[in-house]
Amino acid sequence: MTTESVYPVLRSRLDLRAKHLQQNRADWDNILTRFEEALKRVSAEGNEVSLNRHQSRGQLLPRDRVALLLDQDTPFLELGAFAGFENADSTPCANLIAGIGNVSGRPCLLMSHIPTQSGGAWNEMTVLKVNRMMEVAFENDLPLISLVQSAGVFLPQQFRVFHKGGQLFRDLAVRTQHGKPSCAIVFGSSTAGGAYHPALSDYTIFVENQAQAFLGGPPLVKMATGEVIGAEELGGANVHATITGLADQIAIDEFDAIIKAREWVASLRERAVPVHGLMSPIEPRYPVEDFLALVNPDIRKPFDMQEVLLRIVDDSRLSVFKPKYGTNMITAWAHIQGFPVGIVANQISVINPNEAAKTAQFIRMCNQENTPIVFLHNVTGFMVGAKAEHAGIIKMGAQLVSAVSCSTVPHISIIMGASYGAGNYAMCGRSYKPRFIFTWPTGRCSVMGPDQLSGVMETVQVQSAKSKGQVLEPEKLKKQVESFRQSAARDSEAYATSSMLIDDGIIDPRDTRDVLGMCLEVVNLNGVKGTETHKLLARIYNNGATVHAAPLRPPPYVAPSPLRDDGRPIIQKVLIANRGEIACRIIQTCRKLSITTVAVYVDEDASSRHIRDADEAINIGSIDRSARNPFLDVDLLIRTALSVNADAIHPGYGYLSENADFARSIREAGMIFIGPSDTAMSTLGDKRAAKDYLREHAPDVPLIPGYAGSSQDAAELGRIAAEIGFPVMLKASAGGGGKGMRIIREAGQLEAELERAQSEAQRSFGSADCILEKYVESSKHVEIQIVGDAHGEVVSFFERDCSVQRRHQKVIEETPCTFLTDKTRQDMSATAVRIAKLINYENAGTVEFVVDAVTGKFYFLEVNARLQVEHPITEEVTGVDLVSLQLYAAAGGSLRALPALQGLTQHGHAIECRLCAEDPRRNFFPEHGKIHLWLPASGVLAAGRDVRYEAAVQSGSSVSIYFDSMIAKIVVWAPTRALAIEKMVKVLANTVCAGVQTNQLLMQRCLLHKAFHDPAYTTSFLGLHLDELLGEPAGPLSEIRKSLSIIPAIALRNLANSPSSQKRPFQNVRRRFRNQHHDPANLQYDVVTMVVWPYNIKTDPTIPLMCVWTPEQAGSSTHEAHLLPLPESDISQDDKRSPTSARYSQISQALRDGRVTSAGARYTVSVDSWKPAEGDPALKESWLSSTLEASLNGTKVLAHVAVVTDRPEALAGCLNRTQTVFCHVPAIGAPVEFKRDTSLSFIESTRAAASGGSDEEQRTVTAPMPCKVLSTLKKNGEEVKSGDIVMVIESMKMEVTISVSADGKFETSWKEGDAVEEGKTLCTVS
Repeated sequence: MTTESVYPVLRSRLDLRAKHLQQNRADWDNILTRFEEALKRVSAEGNEVSLNRHQSRGQLLPRDRVALLLDQDTPFLELGAFAGFENADSTPCANLIAGIGNVSGRPCLLMSHIPTQSGGAWNEMTVLKVNRMMEVAFENDLPLISLVQSAGVFLPQQFRVFHKGGQLFRDLAVRTQHGKPSCAIVFGSSTAGGAYHPALSDYTIFVENQAQAFLGGPPLVKMATGEVIGAEELGGANVHATITGLADQIAIDEFDAIIKAREWVASLRERAVPVHGLMSPIEPRYPVEDFLALVNPDIRKPFDMQEVLLRIVDDSRLSVFKPKYGTNMITAWAHIQGFPVGIVANQISVINPNEAAKTAQFIRMCNQENTPIVFLHNVTGFMVGAKAEHAGIIKMGAQLVSAVSCSTVPHISIIMGASYGAGNYAMCGRSYKPRFIFTWPTGRCSVMGPDQLSGVMETVQVQSAKSKGQVLEPEKLKKQVESFRQSAARDSEAYATSSMLIDDGIIDPRDTRDVLGMCLEVVNLNGVKGTETHKLLARIYNNGATVHAAPLRPPPYVAPSPLRDDGRPIIQKVLIANRGEIACRIIQTCRKLSITTVAVYVDEDASSRHIRDADEAINIGSIDRSARNPFLDVDLLIRTALSVNADAIHPGYGYLSENADFARSIREAGMIFIGPSDTAMSTLGDKRAAKDYLREHAPDVPLIPGYAGSSQDAAELGRIAAEIGFPVMLKASAGGGGKGMRIIREAGQLEAELERAQSEAQRSFGSADCILEKYVESSKHVEIQIVGDAHGEVVSFFERDCSVQRRHQKVIEETPCTFLTDKTRQDMSATAVRIAKLINYENAGTVEFVVDAVTGKFYFLEVNARLQVEHPITEEVTGVDLVSLQLYAAAGGSLRALPALQGLTQHGHAIECRLCAEDPRRNFFPEHGKIHLWLPASGVLAAGRDVRYEAAVQSGSSVSIYFDSMIAKIVVWAPTRALAIEKMVKVLANTVCAGVQTNQLLMQRCLLHKAFHDPAYTTSFLGLHLDELLGEPAGPLSEIRKSLSIIPAIALRNLANSPSSQKRPFQNVRRRFRNQHHDPANLQYDVVTMVVWPYNIKTDPTIPLMCVWTPEQAGSSTHEAHLLPLPESDISQDDKRSPTSARYSQISQALRDGRVTSAGARYTVSVDSWKPAEGDPALKESWLSSTLEASLNGTKVLAHVAVVTDRPEALAGCLNRTQTVFCHVPAIGAPVEFKRDTSLSFIESTRAAASGGSDEEQRTVTAPMPCKVLSTLKKNGEEVKSGDIVMVIESMKMEVTISVSADGKFETSWKEGDAVEEGKTLCTVS
């Protein structure tokens, strides 16, 4: 598709300040007022009595049926709206709603009976309108959907209806012959000849207990045959679905029928025909409102047609054909909403020979290029008089009429002013078969103007009387002529001609461009869904500058690889015995050193990024299907490393990283273990052994009081705990990371907690051994990073403060620890180095201390004989790559030989936040699922020298139950602590992890809390302030929350207009455009439900809200939305309607009455920028995750949106199911999950909603995620109380207790070790 027109831009010469133009605008007021009043009249569906009676039966009003059938936001071009208008023998709209709109992403022609007017009976104008609609559908190859509910022929007009009405059945049969599909939805009665309507349609849907079809109803059957039979038994939906086969589908109600019809359309095959010359549409340079100034509503007064065109065609560009010849007629090429068109428009109202000749030639040229032609009428006819006759007006006029007649390209006509006599023929009036023809309210169509016509009639009468020797009385003649003139004027005005279907409707002049756009798209479709349509000009959103405010820093120092005697590196290939982000981190440094990496992975982790990043990857089995976790299988890992000829194995952290047997086995296999010696590991890596060793070899190192023995007997440990004094702490001896750790505050807890701690330790580290020590309440957790080499050197890389913890696991770490005095820092570093040198410690390790926040004293806690999760913050303040030092030391390198380590100091401040899949509001319950959008912060906050993301996830990754809940580590550096805190808050707020609950918001609140800004905060920080941290802070958040539900609605409605969405018809026409301005069902709405608000608040934020959209105004880029709760359901128990029908009618009536829009909060909405959040904008799937910048009542809102779907029709705006949408607004700081319903899917959900069951839900406990049963604490039949812990499960490497919410007898069918799927019943209370 070409993106820019080569046609020249024409400039407007209009001076809107001119008095006559201002007068024109004023003169239009009365005309438009009359038009709107008439338009409202023809939108009627019946009187109040008939409407109430219809709805009381549980049936939808006809315009609601049409609205539900159409795609959201689709324009709907109503046709023949004025048929039968002010016709005593007809009803407004001729008892038929008809028009063109999108259904399931495909343009269709819809016809709906109006059963609330005369029972939907067909009068003469009804059948004429039906026949015209059948013609439109056939010649434009549009699928036809008929909404059938009619009493049949209006008997007083049976003779007039009978002969014309039979054409429908012939047309239906011919449609089938030509492969043009039709569908009939039978909502009610389809009697006598009307029964052939569904019978001759290709696909029929009957509404159960409502639809009926028979040639003769029960009264006629009784009269003709004497048979007594009920209507349902005679020809109800079930009869036709099970016996006659007439019904292809039976629907349980009207909503179900509409859904089935949409499914039918979606199943139709697509036939793509390219449109040549298609352009990206551009709005005209001048507003359509100018029509009211430049066009004089008195059609006898001329106006500049070129000025009109400049407000219709794309970018006001016209290529005028023969501009200096036949100037009374404009012939030009242009584009309208991207479609190429030829334009024939009357500049002056008479056609001269030159104009006729030029236009005939132009029409032929359009046929050569198969370009549709738009005719804009303001013509009184061909020029008369001797000069014109002698110039060949008859011959030239005939050539023009012939050209119009023989043209095979589609014609579209707009009667703007006069359309008289042969001028109407030459400009393709109704008899010349234009595909579409519309009239402005000022339009007139007749043999000639009423003044001329009455003048001619006066002359004829005078001459006739004279020939008979009579003399006409002047006054009487004058009255007769005036009466005739008035009659001719009424007959020629738009309302009269439209009433007789001389056109397809009267339109507001300002709607002309949209009407033409829809018509052009239809005539170009040729029965094809997905004709190449226009692409919107993308506005690329730019987040701004990328220059960091912080000072530029050199990259971290990377230690070189020690070499062999032959000059090659000692370590050339490393197998990483770990997964996820730490594997990615190791790979990153190995790449810098040209070291080949080998990743290992299990089936449950096959999508992890470390597999892609590594040079090689080996599958080592499955966690779920293996007797032992492959990451804990020493023999398997060593065999795998040997099979790929690895020189070394890096254990990462966790798993076997502190297992002395693993380290020893690697070295015995002839490979290098990138970590300390097995001796050092067994001495210091084990907590019990470390304390025993220090008591003997370094008694001056302060130790936390604790049990020095090795007993694991609960009674013995209980006695010792009492001696130490509660609270005490149980810890897994063989590992860290908070696994196997419990605080015991009273003796009664010890036995159960010991069992759980041992179980967790065994699964995590392969050893169930636990130690017991005093728990220091007001303490800080501070650790010293060390690195040692094989030459006896140990270097301290200073401290890290890791005091923000939950479940004894670190959440936020920072360095330096500003609480420490310089002396304490030096003493702790010296102690750490001394401990490491005692046993000739090699490689990276961490010596952890507890610092009493009251006294300032520190106590040895443990040694982590491995690289720590939080090592990046040390790298940031020291400027040294610690992984490179690991590789360097493992290969025998000397730390003294590295100049970068001499005089090591700390620069600036660094903070790390661990982004974990968990719900802080549910006691940090682990979460799992798919990450639908992973989007690191961008712009000045993007990953770079001062911001690091260490993660192995990407959009589409799954957070598995088989692994730790940590998703990513986010690290920032800044010159000061205060700047680092502010930067981290902004980075977190602008990081998108949509799909699973995380602690993202909690960490932002922690960083901003005043207690965190006091360096004396302790490990009790989270526990002390959790309620406050989870509460919604005062400020603008409450206002954002109230308006946020608009964002998912905006995103889903915009998907259909994405630049890559090429298959949605009419996407460049105003959304929700109706040429019938008074369609009462055109207030479209979304029902948006906030699934969870990330803050605790007193009110319920999950109440569904209606987001009601008003139709867009011409030339406006803004939308108007009203946000409010759904009308309260006050349906009485005596209401005989189905709950779904009653609820829909209640909402629909509120919309029709205006109660909704008057009560709701009004928002002016504009989308200022919109782009895919990631990926190629040319791919439609990329737009399912998008970044949009919107304005809500003038307030800018930036949002990252992820639509959860794998169905491409989401881009076509035809979703009829509940849709999950995640919205991440940086001003909130975390994604918010929404459920969005269309009006149709919401009503469907009310049918599916379970009634009652709340007590049953309380008594049933389901598995919150896939898990394994570790223990059952109660016996079947045992009495339990609400709140009792009854089971312990394990998921995501974490033990979780299960409690009940009701009193009664406990029952479960599961036993220890059983695997339970998510959602399965764990236990019940009866």
